[in-house]
Amino acid sequence: MSKTPDREVAGALTRADIEAAGVKPDDIDPEWIDKMVKRLFRELQKQLARVEATKPDDNDTKCASVRSANVRTLSSIEQTLERLARMEQERIAKRQTKRVVRNDELRASIQHKIDILLKHQESDRSAEEIEQ
Repeated sequence: MSKTPDREVAGALTRADIEAAGVKPDDIDPEWIDKMVKRLFRELQKQLARVEATKPDDNDTKCASVRSANVRTLSSIEQTLERLARMEQERIAKRQTKRVVRNDELRASIQHKIDILLKHQESDRSAEEIEQ
């Protein structure tokens, strides 16, 4: 199930826009996606470190506003991490499925080649028997 929105959200392309452009999930380089996921995780770690570093003192008069901002940031980080983790699990499952499909295709290709070789051997035997 795709996580691309059906409607426009904050100027992002919709699923219909992406499909109309002819882009398919297999068109995106998996290595590029891996790099982007790693970058997102690093950025989330930086944001979390910033929140931890801005922990206000109890005597701070701006304590409530800082804590409120930290809560919003942490909530956003949590949601992003959940989406990233879900996306990574889907990608792992897809990779495993692709491997199975590739193995099946490889087996079929090898079987076809073996069949051709066996037919050639049989035809060579038949030709030898006719000559004798």
